[in-house]
Amino acid sequence: MICTDFLESGNGFELARLARQVQPQLKVVVLALGDAIPVEYAEASWLEAVVAEADFIEDQKPLEAAVMAVMGHHCYRSPSLRSGQLPYLSCPRLTPREYEVLDLLASGLTDREIAEQLVVSEETARTYTKRLLKTLEVNNRVQAVLKGMRCGMVKL
Repeated sequence: MICTDFLESGNGFELARLARQVQPQLKVVVLALGDAIPVEYAEASWLEAVVAEADFIEDQKPLEAAVMAVMGHHCYRSPSLRSGQLPYLSCPRLTPREYEVLDLLASGLTDREIAEQLVVSEETARTYTKRLLKTLEVNNRVQAVLKGMRCGMVKL
């Protein structure tokens, strides 16, 4: 199970705890949008992996590392959570159209669905997405949404 720490109703750490109570063999990875694991969960035995959004930079693959660790019956904490030092996170200014595209990406829409929502061609929607990724200085849609959440640009 992969979930984020900030949920619309409650938090991912509590969701993970409850899920493990019901299904003890469940493997859990929590994506932390904050810069720390809450004290009450920091040493919890059921919390196998926590990946900090801040560690999704350049070519690092912390989510992949966390999943591999958990599947191998190991625990994982992102580098920034272990060191307490977050990589520099710049929050650029977005255009109104980039905000629209970011919100649609956060809703899980494909470029085709974004095109339908914005009443543009699919190629134009693809261009909007590429420009957003470049503006946010990220490599993919997941990183864009995570950075948008971290910068307070989007909420799920």
